[in-house]
This record gives sequence, C-alpha cells and structure tokens, in this order.
Amino acid sequence: MNQQKRWWQLTLICSETLQELFENICWENGTLGIQNFPDSAHNHFISYWQNPDTLHFCINRCNDLASRLATHIQWTTSEIDDQEWGEKWHAFFKPILVGRKFLVYPPWDIPVDDYRFKIVINPGQAFGTGYHETTSMMIEILETIDLKNKRILDAGCGSGILSICADRLGAASIFACDIDPTAIAETRDNAGRNDIFSLHCLIGTPEAYRPGTFDLIVANLDLPAFANHKKTLFSLLKASGILVLSGILNTQEKTLKEYFKEHEFEKQDYRYSGEWSAMVLQKR
Repeated sequence: MNQQKRWWQLTLICSETLQELFENICWENGTLGIQNFPDSAHNHFISYWQNPDTLHFCINRCNDLASRLATHIQWTTSEIDDQEWGEKWHAFFKPILVGRKFLVYPPWDIPVDDYRFKIVINPGQAFGTGYHETTSMMIEILETIDLKNKRILDAGCGSGILSICADRLGAASIFACDIDPTAIAETRDNAGRNDIFSLHCLIGTPEAYRPGTFDLIVANLDLPAFANHKKTLFSLLKASGILVLSGILNTQEKTLKEYFKEHEFEKQDYRYSGEWSAMVLQKR
C-alpha cells in the first residue's frame, strides 16, 4: 500500500499594512502558494508547504520580524492529506492572464481562448506558476524582446515557465538549469505538457554552461544566488546580450546593482510590482 504524502498549511493573521511583508517571507522560504481572503473580517492568509522544516524556519522568521516591528501576529499550522491537498490545490489555481500574450492554466482547468499563447503548468513543488509578481514581471519583459532565433538560458528554472514562454516567443534553443532535482523534473514535465521536447535541462548551476554564450539569460533567483553567480552570468552573455533578473525585493535592488556595477552594460531598465523588483541589463 502506498503511503499518503503529507502537506501543511500555515494560517497567519497580521495587520493589513504588513501582510505583504509576511507573504514575502513565505515566498522566500519556499511556500508552494498563498491564498488570500480580501473579504474576510480578519486580515489573514494561508500558505501551503510540503517540507515541515522549511515551514518552521519560515515561522521563526515571521516571529522575528514581528518582534522587530513591535507588532502582533497569530499563526496556526495544520496537516493536510493527499485528498484534501488536491481539493485545495484545484480550488487555488485558476487560469490567469499574464502580460499581453499569455494565459497560464493548470491541467484540470483548460480555458477557451484563441487570442493568447496558452501555457499549461502543473503546480508542483517548484517555483513559477505566473501568480507571483517576479514571474509575471519577467514574462512581461520577455514579451518586449525579440527572441526569434535566439539562444536562451533559464538560470534557476523552477517550473520551467520562463523557458516555455521563450519557446512560444520564437527562441531557437533553450537551456535550463536548477540546483533542485525536483525543479528539473517539473520543468521537463511542464515542457512536455506544452509539446516542447527540445529543451535542454540539467541539475546544477549556470557555471555548468561555461564556456558557452547566450543571447538572453533569465534568472529569477534570490540575492545570495546572484552574489554567487554574478560573474558567470555576465561571462555567459554574448556581446549585446540581455540579462533579465528578478527574485529580489525593492529593498534589495541597490545591493543587486552593486553586484553588477563592475560590469559594463549599455542599457539598464528597472521594473517594480508590489514589493518586488526586476532588472534588464544589456551587455556592451
């Protein structure tokens, strides 16, 4: 008999003005998704988790932040079995319009739309469903770039959604890497669901692609990852190549700029959505 998987949910009550900060902590620490309740009498949200260790680490960070801000929060956790998880997941993920050209949807809710690129993403453990601001910003940026016949690297590919978008926008060849084996498995699965069978995936860091070069690199990473891989990301870009970065909070943007200050870029652009930032850099 197969043992059922266990999942967890964290319900957190906080002040409305600070809710986004606590949600960001959950995203940074690996939540699978967040559910909001704007019409509720009590300001709260629910985040979903597969790993209880990361969940408890996140709770500690939330408690620390609440203490520093001298604010009060309440939280509870509960376990969810496979059946309940499936019901919650199906209710949570609905088709979503992203940018001007894409409609992202889960396998169980196929939309009717003849005007946008339809991308099916099976929401699993890897990051990237189109719901998070960093993912949607990067897709919007990709829409503004001519990707036809271009060679693309998706560094920290998560669910593979950016690679799939690049394919739909005409990229000639796409390479994806992530240090998480689960992410690579889900990238391959989602690519197949979208009839993409030429995506090159590997478990590892961008360094694995040296000495190759790319016309475009997308990297939705956290700040420590950018610190570790900044030189490699620059070296992998062709002359006039474009680097699209996100995964950082607005408060971290200055630090990220410093990371790439030593490199010469002829064009820089910045975008913001809520508490999150994205950068577009073009190499000389």
